[in-house]
Amino acid sequence: MSKLVLQNVVKQYGGLKAVDGINLEVNQGELVTLLGPSGCGKTTTLRCISGFLVPEDGNIYIGNRDVTEIPPERRGIGLVFQNYALWPHMTVFKNIAFGLQLRKMEKSDIARRVKESLATVKLSGYEDRFPRELSGGQQQRIALARALVLEPDILLLDEPLSNLDALLREQMRFEIAQIHKRFGITTIYVTHDQTEAMVISDTIVLMNQGRIMQQGPPAEIYQRPTNRFVAGFMGTTNFIDGELTGTESEYVRVKTSHGVELVGQTPNQLKEKNVCVAIRPENVMFLDKGTPGAAENGVDNVFDARVLRATFLGETMDYELQVGPHRVRARGGMRLPYRVDDRVRISIDPNQLNVLPA
Repeated sequence: MSKLVLQNVVKQYGGLKAVDGINLEVNQGELVTLLGPSGCGKTTTLRCISGFLVPEDGNIYIGNRDVTEIPPERRGIGLVFQNYALWPHMTVFKNIAFGLQLRKMEKSDIARRVKESLATVKLSGYEDRFPRELSGGQQQRIALARALVLEPDILLLDEPLSNLDALLREQMRFEIAQIHKRFGITTIYVTHDQTEAMVISDTIVLMNQGRIMQQGPPAEIYQRPTNRFVAGFMGTTNFIDGELTGTESEYVRVKTSHGVELVGQTPNQLKEKNVCVAIRPENVMFLDKGTPGAAENGVDNVFDARVLRATFLGETMDYELQVGPHRVRARGGMRLPYRVDDRVRISIDPNQLNVLPA
């Protein structure tokens, strides 16, 4: 297990910087997810860490070693690819043992390590099968076992679950998180799936256009985005543009172009008056009909609304509401579902309303 450090790493193709001055520290035993849309630079960053790509600028350290120009096989890394990359003509045992055989380990030690690795991924007894005889989920587990058996300093996983169906993908998220917790290997995990990142990560590094937009614990990234891109990428969000009109203690007050007033918090020291308000649908609360409206008692962020759309999602209802001139997505429970054209009263906790630079 080792600490991983990237200092001002730049990788470009022609005139395009796929990775544009990345600085990142991954602590020993930490699981960090590189998250972002296609083309944001996350896989290129992973390939620079692995040694398959050499950056034009910057340095990469594993522990105390500068590995920037050291080949992959000498970096002490384990790799799990998107397509698993298993040898089709080799049995499960030979696939997992291959790297140990290259290290010229004793046969008895190889057999023991392979057995332990298979037990870790819950595939004991599969030693004599071929990859073609395994399901996609089982092949993914074998690829993970092959990486773990080498006891790497750094484990790199490049979208390892993208080829699995939704149910199996959800199951494997938790299993990868448990395996990481058991072994404590410093791990970099690449994905474009927000839920996947939030389930398995100690830290999420959200990237766009070769740069880090925000990094931090999953709850912080989701609940306290620092800009509009982060708020929009991490889940369904209502955005309402407005103008900053005042500051009260830890809160700021915003007025939209249509005169609606909102109160929220900001993760930044806002320097501009033009801002946008970000509201998650699950933070829009439905109030009892007897609750006074904002105009009646001066309570912040309480509004009358009309239901424009009501959609059944199984565990919850998804609504589109008309709030003055604005349209707002909201989520509500199944106990008392509303219908189209129902008049409702909603509340938004100022602590859950993020005011961001426009």
